[in-house]
Amino acid sequence: MRATNARAHCLGLILTVAWGLPATADGQVVSGWVVRADGTPIPDAAVLLRGDAGGVLARADSGPNGHFELHPGSAGRMRLEVTHLGYAGWETADFDVTDDDDLEVLVSLQFEPVPLEEVMVEARRQRTTRRLADFERRKERQAFGGFFLEEDDIARRPASRPSNLVLAAPGMSVRGGAGAFDQYVILSGDCPATVYIDGVRIDQMSVSVDEYLDLTRIAGVEVYPRAMSAPPQYQDALRGDCGTVLYWTKELEPSGPGGWSTTKIVLAAASITGLLFLTVVK
Repeated sequence: MRATNARAHCLGLILTVAWGLPATADGQVVSGWVVRADGTPIPDAAVLLRGDAGGVLARADSGPNGHFELHPGSAGRMRLEVTHLGYAGWETADFDVTDDDDLEVLVSLQFEPVPLEEVMVEARRQRTTRRLADFERRKERQAFGGFFLEEDDIARRPASRPSNLVLAAPGMSVRGGAGAFDQYVILSGDCPATVYIDGVRIDQMSVSVDEYLDLTRIAGVEVYPRAMSAPPQYQDALRGDCGTVLYWTKELEPSGPGGWSTTKIVLAAASITGLLFLTVVK
């Protein structure tokens, strides 16, 4: 932005000072102060002295007291430009500098807001339940070296049963056709894995995890091929060579006071089924 009114004032001030000062032996000098409208100094303003062709003859930054000094090195037609972030640009009209001129100018800058580019912020809904928060934290930190599957990972896998999800982890397998219910058992090597659903341990030798869950209910899976590498609260000291698999279900609407959530109903029904199976076997 060009300060048109300031040009005439500044140029008149330059000429007045130039005619009133004796010549010096140091050649041409253009100096002055950069201030705000209230007269307080503005440090670190960029001051340029340009020649008639637009090239920069001299440059300087205003000091702590707003003062600057330029030495163009030769006589000729020039103009002064001053810029500073947050202030409107300022410059004079062209003026002539002769041999041994010593010119002085007062530059008053006006505040000008700096336009900012639009910033787009994308917010992701955070999972609110503590169990899923713990799952996310372990996945981010990779503190225990487990294998993790999230909802997007599960949706991309053609598994027809929850038990098949563990096949994505090295050392894990699934054996089918065992028992009266034709359930599938998750194995780590040749050892049946310990399985948890939402932190509750299930006996998969009685009832498969496939009887508890379907793929649409699963929010995440953690697989630890060796039980001793699982988080401490899910380790089994007596079965250290067997793996641990943790299933986490999606957050549901809370049940009423004293009511039963869907997870509770599923686990209770599966437990009853397991007990009935054991009774029949006996």
